[in-house]
Formats: sequence, structure tokens, C-alpha cells
Amino acid sequence: MDDETSMIPVFRPYMDNEEKEAILRVLETRWWGLGPETAKFEEEFLAYLRAGYGVATNSGTAALHMALFSMNLKKGDEVIVPSFTFVSSASAISYVGAKPVFADIERSTLTIDPASIEDNITDRTKAIIVVHYGGQACDMDTISEIANKHNLLIVEDCAHAAGAEYKGKKLGTIGDISAFSFHAVKNLATGDGGMLVGKQKSTMDRMRAFRWVGITKTTWDRYAPSSNSDAEKRSTYDVEELGYKYHMNDIQAAIARVQLKRLDKVNQIRYELVQRYRENLEPVKDIELLETKNWGRSSNHLFVILSKKRDKIMKYLNSNGIATSIHYTPVHKFSLYKKDYANLKLPVTERVSEEVLTLPLFPDLKEEEVDFICNKIKEAVK
Repeated sequence: MDDETSMIPVFRPYMDNEEKEAILRVLETRWWGLGPETAKFEEEFLAYLRAGYGVATNSGTAALHMALFSMNLKKGDEVIVPSFTFVSSASAISYVGAKPVFADIERSTLTIDPASIEDNITDRTKAIIVVHYGGQACDMDTISEIANKHNLLIVEDCAHAAGAEYKGKKLGTIGDISAFSFHAVKNLATGDGGMLVGKQKSTMDRMRAFRWVGITKTTWDRYAPSSNSDAEKRSTYDVEELGYKYHMNDIQAAIARVQLKRLDKVNQIRYELVQRYRENLEPVKDIELLETKNWGRSSNHLFVILSKKRDKIMKYLNSNGIATSIHYTPVHKFSLYKKDYANLKLPVTERVSEEVLTLPLFPDLKEEEVDFICNKIKEAVK
């Protein structure tokens, strides 16, 4: 497979004609910005989660920023977060002037280690960000006990976890506030987009204005047909607080509504592909698989293996037309952060980051392609 276009990719969004029809329908309305389609998606996604309140955004990063902003953190406040995550999890803390405090992870799941959370709590700690890595739920009972004991807020980073569950509850409904990503590679993909989900109506009302540069009424609110107010009242608005332009648009929302309808089906396909991977790879020497916890169903956003022969495997797979990736480089190792965390020791995070390898996983991946990938891994480790 010399042609790059013939490579088996790591990710590929799933779609059919329904997404095309939804986009065309919105294009023909000539209302392409924040409007009724976004409102419908918010309503439908919250109903799916069985959650209280939510605000659709233009990215998961924006939703994380809004989550941290809503907590009214100040300079010197600390937020505990795993270093083994996408940089946005930490960036959101830095955006609001607080300090990221990096915790270690559990090797068996690559999710945040509750014992490391306890070790890092100080009198300045205000919140914990839990990252449901790969769609596998963190140990939310233990983490909730820690948070309650120390009066800390919990932010769920659900970038990988659309549709995943913990003890019968959808992830994103357990902590105080949560952030979802609908980036092009996610299980629910809109090209880009996100959602902030919370339990407090007042907080969500505030964030609804925040995502539209602080404006208290959206353009659709002001110009949509309404029998409840006259045109002059509808057209007036206020700006009570500095905000950002973080809102979703109706083209994204139209795609999201289609994707949401098939989310459970897509996650089931991912589950079946992961089971095939596991059956193939469990007997292979030099390969370690993550533990599957029985406390909830993963969304199976990622399938990763651990191996001391990681770099050799990557090279061999690439030469055989199979793309791979690494999720993740520890955030505290990036140039932006490493000068302030030069003495930080996270032994599991640092060891895992040298061994972790992400294999292709997407709904269109064929079973024979999974078998092909696994056979090439077996060849690579011999």
C-alpha cells in the first residue's frame, strides 16, 4: 500500500445521505448561524442524556473553557487534571487564570487515579477535571467521595464519551458540569462543535449569553416570529458580562441531530470491533490491553494497546498501509508547561506515554481489516 490514500486511517467519520439532506435543508432556509436547529439539537441531546440544561458550542475546548469560567475561579486557585489528556483539558484551566495541578493515571484504564487526586489536594484546590479516556468511565464513585469530602467541584471532560455510561447513568450527568466534543473524529461528529451540560439553570443561562459574546438574546430570539412580544422588545438586548463567540451554528446542529439518532448504533459497532481486536491481541506476547471495567459501557472512542515495542510496531504498521497515532503526550511535557513542572514526577503517565499506541477504529472499519491489522502487529513483535 504505497499510495497514502489507500492507508487504513486511525479515524473516519461515519455518514450517509441523511447528513447531506440535513445540511441542504438548513442551507435552503438561509438561516445558517445560531438558530432553531441548534435549539432543537440542544433539546434532543439533553433528552438523550436525561440531563437538565445544556448549551451547544463551536468546540469541546470552548465548552471546557465555559465550564471553568462558570466556577468564578481566580488567580491562585488550583484545578486537578490528568496530564495524560488532550491539551485543552489543561488549557481551559489556564484560560481562567487558575493553575493546573497534574495528577497521575491508573495503568489499567489510563484514567485519572483517585489516589493521585487525594495526594494533590491543597487548601487552594477548587475543582477536579476527570477525563473519560477513550470513552471508559473514570471511577466516579470514589472521585465523588473525594470531591464531597473536600468540597470540590467535578468537571467531566466527555470529549471521548458521547453515549458512554457509568452504573446506568450517561457520562456527563454525574459531575457538576461537563463538556462534550463533536469534532470530526468523535463518535458524534459534526466537523467541529461541542456542548456544555450542567445541573444549574442559572449557570447555563449565564453561559448561554457567554457563548454569544455576552449578548443576552440570540439573533434568532430577536428576529424569529413570536406572538409573545412586539418587534421593538424582541430587537433589544443587553451585554452584562464579557463573553466569547463560542456558539454552535445551525449547519453543525443539523449534522449533529442526524448523528445523535444513530449514536447508540455507531457505539455498538465500535464495541464489536473492539471485541474483535481484543480476541486477536489478548494472546500476543509484548502487547498489553486495557482493562474493561464492569461499572459501565464505554463509548469505545479509542482502541489503544501498550507495548515496549511501540515505535517498532508503529513503523511496521505504517509500512503496511496502516495509520496509527499516540494519545497522548503528557501535557506537562509540552514547552508551554514544562518549565513550571520540571520537577513533577508522574511515573505511570510518563511510562505509559512511551508505550501507548492508538489503532484504527471507526464504524466503517471492516472486520477483515481488523484481522489484517492484528496480523501485522503479530509480525511486528516477532
